Amino acid sequence: MFRKRLVLSVIALGCVLAANPAAGAVDALGNDSGQSAGEVEIGPPVPTRGLCVELISTCPSPVYGNDGLAWDGSHLWIADFDTDQAYRVDPSDCSVVHSIPLPGTYPGGLAWDGTHLWHADATNEMIYRLDPADGSVVASFPSPGGFPPGLAFDGSALWNSDTDCNDLPCVPDEIHYVSTAGAILSTYPALGEYPTGLAYDGAYLWHSDNALDAIYKLDPADLSVVGMFPSPGSYPNDLAWDGTHLWVVDNGTDLLYKYSISGSGASATEATSWGAIKSRYQND
Repeated sequence: MFRKRLVLSVIALGCVLAANPAAGAVDALGNDSGQSAGEVEIGPPVPTRGLCVELISTCPSPVYGNDGLAWDGSHLWIADFDTDQAYRVDPSDCSVVHSIPLPGTYPGGLAWDGTHLWHADATNEMIYRLDPADGSVVASFPSPGGFPPGLAFDGSALWNSDTDCNDLPCVPDEIHYVSTAGAILSTYPALGEYPTGLAYDGAYLWHSDNALDAIYKLDPADLSVVGMFPSPGSYPNDLAWDGTHLWVVDNGTDLLYKYSISGSGASATEATSWGAIKSRYQND
């Protein structure tokens, strides 16, 4: 069988990728397939640079239709497309402490702006600003595209991923930078055919893609890839940054993953062209 493996050397970063025993059977890179932490199984070739990634913990999601994810300063919010609700979740044990109804019937991305919850809905093709106390709509505007699964707030405006539909392939696959009033400020082509989660860490944008099964660290100036690592499951629907750690919610595994990530992205694995990437592939 022909397989493509990209061998990531982490020696240059000086970090040891060892799984936290409390995290269960998933290793530090999020692999559950038995492959070593030094080898990452990936799909189509992508510009790749190494990151030092450690899985800190996992916990079962309290909902079935795991979609949007956001951090409000002390708790996580999860959007559930099964119940059309958003749930405020204690990050220590993933228990639900509060819930609010959502205004649409296909809830997707969530983002927190410091006082309110932002929410993207695919059925209504709308982006809403919600009161976190009761879910009432404070403001809204049409989403830039037809299927807006990911949302992030960077302190002044929103990032929104768009697959245009809920099937593969969908076109166009884009990431939009949108003002809080709904004006499209910039649009960039997505990396894969199913762009999903978004999170902002204060300097970089984090992005997941369900077609590539990967999570990317992006430069918000032009969305160039700074680093990447494989997603822990096949449906990394959304991401959240808690100030220190990156959270991933996966609808395939129904788990929440908490990662510690370090490294600028520059390492022995630096590859900025297909030729450089191809030289690191192994056939077996």
